[in-house]
Amino acid sequence: MSSAFSGIRSVAMVGAVISLATLVGCSMGNHSNPTLSITSARVTSSRAILDVEVTNPSDYDLTLNEIDYSLTYGLFPVAQGTYRGYHTLPSGGSTSIRFPISFSSDPVDPGSEIELSGEMKLEDTSNKSRMQISAASFLVTAPVSR
Repeated sequence: MSSAFSGIRSVAMVGAVISLATLVGCSMGNHSNPTLSITSARVTSSRAILDVEVTNPSDYDLTLNEIDYSLTYGLFPVAQGTYRGYHTLPSGGSTSIRFPISFSSDPVDPGSEIELSGEMKLEDTSNKSRMQISAASFLVTAPVSR
């Protein structure tokens, strides 16, 4: 009888450990980094107008403070800079941003795609303050219309 009780106790302990691990995992939340995608890119001889969407898949409210970027159109980068604008990124939500980018140099052998790379500067604005993220990098391409 003692060994049967010991076996039941072992099964109960394993069940308790699994339950605790599940609870801890659930309370940790989704810490996925925001993503940036280009929804539209229009190009003239001297600038690009980009429509981008920034998505926040995490369980935490964030604020997008700025985007440091490099824009490549053709063989070489044609612009770099910082887009400043405060946009709320609610938990599980997204925001659309349109910004024009003036070329600092003429495109060399421009193709049919544009590449945007850089880093988004972020701030955790949820009351949870557990995201502990201040930046998220990105590299995206999109077809262009002229």
